[in-house]
Amino acid sequence: MLRDPLRPLRALAGLLLATALAAPVLAQDPITFEPPVPTDQDVVIAVIHQSGTCRMWGAGVGVDNDSVTLAGAVPRDTPCTPELAASLETQRVAIGNLPARRYRVDAVDNAYPRTDLVSYLTVVPTPDTSGVRLDLDPRLPTSADTIALRVRLVQAGCLWGVAFDGVFGSAIRLTALSLPVDPCPPLAPIDDTFALPALAAGNYQVLLDSTPIGGFHVASPAPGLSLLSDRFKVSLGWAMDVGAPLSPAAAVQLTDQSGYFWFFSPGNLELSVKVLDGRPINGHFWVFASALTDRPFTLQVVDTANGCEHLVDPRCPTRTYSSPAGHGTNVLDFTAFPE
Repeated sequence: MLRDPLRPLRALAGLLLATALAAPVLAQDPITFEPPVPTDQDVVIAVIHQSGTCRMWGAGVGVDNDSVTLAGAVPRDTPCTPELAASLETQRVAIGNLPARRYRVDAVDNAYPRTDLVSYLTVVPTPDTSGVRLDLDPRLPTSADTIALRVRLVQAGCLWGVAFDGVFGSAIRLTALSLPVDPCPPLAPIDDTFALPALAAGNYQVLLDSTPIGGFHVASPAPGLSLLSDRFKVSLGWAMDVGAPLSPAAAVQLTDQSGYFWFFSPGNLELSVKVLDGRPINGHFWVFASALTDRPFTLQVVDTANGCEHLVDPRCPTRTYSSPAGHGTNVLDFTAFPE
């Protein structure tokens, strides 16, 4: 009987073909990372893209110096249905925190002794935010303001810029634009200004990636202030010139004891007011006001305790402080309202 001299080669070719058919089909760009340029404080996520196969790439993660290996495996006792393959087209594998350097990333299928994909990842040093400065315009914003947020970093590390991601609830998120180079070259300080939309009243925190770098408060404009647990109602009328009728100024509450009024625009403070409980010292509530305008105004403070219901109630003790045109009258009244 004649022997087939090509039989071993045909068998090997069949084995290789079967292996190739069983191996994962990977996309053109099979692996990406979250965040795209991580720092040494980020948890690095590898995102693996494949199609038509049921390999699961979370079987294991190995890190050895500048090499990262992601292990894949076939689910046991689970048929590879089209539905399962579709659910595994995009997989996220947590690599973890990595020291700052450049890494080669391999994904190896445990069933076959070969590398299925190769990528490279650069981890940069965490930006030094110890010298960060945040400036707001206006410095005391209200919900009617468009805010200019200025971010300055003296020691920028690997940063070459900062991008504005948006407002997410009470968080204002910025992204550090890092150079994927280690070591980092000397870079210029960062000085960027971002226009924020009008924000709802509340407290906001500014994040550079996941690092808090500052915060600020946005107040609600109102026709008057309610101070010391709403006991004292403060209103302000102002005029453009002598003899003109008074118009109500808009108020912005800062704390339970203080606030300010504006005339022309929400960020342009015209008069600040503070009411303090000075009864332990002299038996009176104190009223302080600081004028930053030469327009004529009348400041009214009403004590709504003892059954008072509204500002014109004659039972309500009231103090009125006026300033003529051309004068910025301040108030230091240590006996405004007795106990």
